[in-house]
Amino acid sequence: MAKLNLAAQIKKRLNDTAKFDHHPLQTMADEHKVNYLKALSLMIYADQTRNEDEAEYFGKLFRTLNPSAITLEELYSFAENPKFDDIDGLKRTLSMQEQTGHSFLFDFVMLAAADGEISTDEKALIAVSRGLLGWDQDKLNQWYRISEQVAADPIDVIERFRKNFPCKVIDHILQHRGLKRTKADAVSTKTFSVPSNIGFVAGMYSKLETLEVYLPPVHKTSMACKLKDALNEVLVLRSHPLQDADLEDKMNYLKVLSFVLMADEQIATEEVSYFGAIIRTLVDKSMVQVLLAYAANPDLTELPAITATLEKSEDYKICLILDAAMVAYADGDFNSDEDELIRQLREIIGWGHGQFGNAFDIAKKVAEATAEGTLNRLILEIPKGLAIHILEYKGMSPLHKGTVDYEVYAEYKRGLSSSQAILDDSDPWAS
Repeated sequence: MAKLNLAAQIKKRLNDTAKFDHHPLQTMADEHKVNYLKALSLMIYADQTRNEDEAEYFGKLFRTLNPSAITLEELYSFAENPKFDDIDGLKRTLSMQEQTGHSFLFDFVMLAAADGEISTDEKALIAVSRGLLGWDQDKLNQWYRISEQVAADPIDVIERFRKNFPCKVIDHILQHRGLKRTKADAVSTKTFSVPSNIGFVAGMYSKLETLEVYLPPVHKTSMACKLKDALNEVLVLRSHPLQDADLEDKMNYLKVLSFVLMADEQIATEEVSYFGAIIRTLVDKSMVQVLLAYAANPDLTELPAITATLEKSEDYKICLILDAAMVAYADGDFNSDEDELIRQLREIIGWGHGQFGNAFDIAKKVAEATAEGTLNRLILEIPKGLAIHILEYKGMSPLHKGTVDYEVYAEYKRGLSSSQAILDDSDPWAS
């Protein structure tokens, strides 16, 4: 290695000791500082290499937060070969306050942009970080646009939004750039909300980019894939139509849903991700392996008990069709074996061919939908908001607060035809 000249030695020495005056997590408990820095460190090797600019910014963050439970070298080791033993801890830290989430994304994008360009692998990792933050896709896209602009020109962002921008969250970024807020840039005490059309309002971009286009990540060994797999293994949905059912009914429901996993005699990772999320939501993570074992060797003598559970509520039947379609299409394809098995469920559900066929067609469209508007329009066809958990799994938001219920559904139907009955013979969900 060539010896550094004196100027380079001075610069290195300054970089190795530099820190920020302030950071939003400076006063938090050591546990949260460690979780925050671990999550941030993933960006350092997102494109397989650690460069000097990334190391300079990350080093400043480390020295500013000054955690006692971990060293800088230990963080670099974690970043190079992450072990997600406490992925729930990372999620807990990043989602506990809005300001923490905003700060994380700003720092995450600063690291990604440190070398002057945000690579495809880095954008994929930012897209996957939604699961750490607990945000939906819209919110992540909106804040990503702001964060990208902050990394490029933080003063311009403050100028555009003035008193509505949470300036304290980026004071350390200004310091990193050798800049400072003026007294005129008052700090808002209100919650900052990004306009949905921010790209046009602020004049930042002629074309708005959404992070979903970088998913799934191209490389299975990428940092984005590693984080995505870790998040999938702990995902618990906020709601599910059977959440308040008896344990016996939940288990019967999960057992019949498990039939879909082995329809083609092989269980895909993507299918396990969705099925596992439903298991953790309804019962407990310890039951994932138990039910996967059941799927491989189902006890068909339990069919009468399963049928009895489904007979308790039409909602259970509707939900089963939706969840079965989601499991079958999780790997991106409905094959003939899966289609045949789901249609065989019609006899367990007790619906006629026409009603079941129409309902299954809608369920397949729900499973295939990738656009938020499309999925919301389909969900308006499903009573009682029974597919809201699918919106959440896909990282999308409902069009209305709360659940899409019969009132919203009725309004939608009235919009199609004022003379059509709300639940007539053409309705696939009508019994």
